[in-house]
Amino acid sequence: MCQGATLCKRTVHGYIWATPEEKQRLDGGNSLIAAPQNNQLVNGWRVHIPPSIGGHFEVHLSDSSVISVTNRATDKRERAWISVDLSRPGQKPQSLSDVNGSSRWVNKKEYMNTFNSPASRFVDHL
Repeated sequence: MCQGATLCKRTVHGYIWATPEEKQRLDGGNSLIAAPQNNQLVNGWRVHIPPSIGGHFEVHLSDSSVISVTNRATDKRERAWISVDLSRPGQKPQSLSDVNGSSRWVNKKEYMNTFNSPASRFVDHL
């Protein structure tokens, strides 16, 4: 699923990230269209502007599944709080992403759990 201003493409298998070659060829998405309009389809690429405060949009998939994107922010002074859920027929909705864009401090354990990677072992100063 595409998040924020990430360049991705919808295929028969779902959304996929743009390859480095596609990003370069498309100038990071700048050459897709001159003035992007929400939900516009250009050469197989779909433009989705993150929903405004309390906003919501859905993408209906061919297998009757639905991807639902909601901005859970409640005040215009807040940063976006985007949640992405997948609903499949006959199943409970599944949370794919729930990102609160507000700045906040986290402890070392939460940081390490979120960014558990080889690079995270170099973060000893937290």
